[in-house]
Amino acid sequence: MVILDICSNPEVLSVIKIVNLVILIIKISIPLILILIGMIDMTKAITEKSEDDIKKAQLGLVRKAIAAIIIFLMPSLINLIVKVADVNNNYIACMNNATKEGIENAYISRASELVSKAEESKSYTDYAKAKAYISNINNTSTYNDYATRLEVVYQEIEAAMKENNNSGGNASNDNNTTVKGKYVSPLKETPGGYYGTQNNTYCTYKNGNQSIVHDLMLNEGTSVYASFDGTAIFSQVYCVVNGKKYLWSYGNKIQINGNAGENIVMGHFSSFVISNKNIKGDITDSCNTYFSNCGAAYCSNGTVYTTLATESVKAGQLIGYTGNTGNSDAPHLHVELKDPSSPSNCVVDPWKDYFGLR
Repeated sequence: MVILDICSNPEVLSVIKIVNLVILIIKISIPLILILIGMIDMTKAITEKSEDDIKKAQLGLVRKAIAAIIIFLMPSLINLIVKVADVNNNYIACMNNATKEGIENAYISRASELVSKAEESKSYTDYAKAKAYISNINNTSTYNDYATRLEVVYQEIEAAMKENNNSGGNASNDNNTTVKGKYVSPLKETPGGYYGTQNNTYCTYKNGNQSIVHDLMLNEGTSVYASFDGTAIFSQVYCVVNGKKYLWSYGNKIQINGNAGENIVMGHFSSFVISNKNIKGDITDSCNTYFSNCGAAYCSNGTVYTTLATESVKAGQLIGYTGNTGNSDAPHLHVELKDPSSPSNCVVDPWKDYFGLR
């Protein structure tokens, strides 16, 4: 059962396919090389007309031929032994699935499970996982079917976020005095959006990485405020794809280094408020999480940070508006908080433990 579960994994099947190809290359090329070397030695001995060298070359050729046969037959012998021992034929089924068609079918099967789960849960995390997975499907008709179903899921998630956010207060004032936790909340009211977790890459723990509650789904344009006094760094994070700059990773990013050693990083802003002015920055297009909108699968120059401004901010000061820039597929606010008084330095759930929003 475990073997069958592993062999239904398209990534595992892809690895098995590559391993099989490497074994095939080895079982053919190595014997040929051995025989070729033996024949070269034999030809050299005959040319020099040395009887002792000819006998040595003949013996060497025979040995190389035997080694070549053993190497050629070894994979088949191992397969035979495993097949005999595998009474349930799990091994055979696994090998048979390690083909282009088998891998495609495995991706389709897994994608079907993830799409169905997203339709049932209406969770943005499940939606994002399913969307990532269907990008591996080569069959256009199947891909379009799943993409259409996921678009419906996304519309439902977005509608739910709008309904939840519209039930809160407005952000018409230029400052925020809401303090429900240790720091001023980045938002004026408790939102009803989805709180997302991910493996942390910014905060380091004594026991390794932990799952951090980073993301909060919000309407684009929601006002965001400084949580404490400090120095704010407004920057655009981008990469170059096919010669063009795209917002990437955090997208439009704000980092505040607090006067008391606190540190907060927020990402995916639609625009900044710098010196009381609404600033968008020079780079406006984004490469989303799966690169589906910019025609590439990598940044040719790595991730680059360009700073637009650095200025002092006060707790509760309006600093920007939420958006969907950079590595993002829906409007949300990404928050990473470091607290020097915390034993681990990094806050697992800033929304709950430090802002009091849930």
